[in-house]
Amino acid sequence: MKINIKKIIKILERALTALASHIFLTCLFIVFLILIFGALLFYKYVILIQNVEPEVSETSQLKEDVSKNILMFLGQEERRFKQADSKEYFDLFRKTVVEPEQLTD
Repeated sequence: MKINIKKIIKILERALTALASHIFLTCLFIVFLILIFGALLFYKYVILIQNVEPEVSETSQLKEDVSKNILMFLGQEERRFKQADSKEYFDLFRKTVVEPEQLTD
């Protein structure tokens, strides 16, 4: 069984020519296919999800050491945030004169 590439190319050319000669119907068909595909996705990810009850496992437990680490990390972040709020930065757009006494501090 030998594949004739020239014959396949000729068939594809005829098919594309037929589609191009009926471009309005081809575009209408493609839009219709896209609408069906979108409706199926909407049904799968919106409609079916609303009808399904979420599964709650009986073994879900809060691990105390993990929660303490998270709270400690959040406390450190909050302290750093408050420290950054109290810092005063130089105004780069205002011309100021720096006295030599201020440079030694």
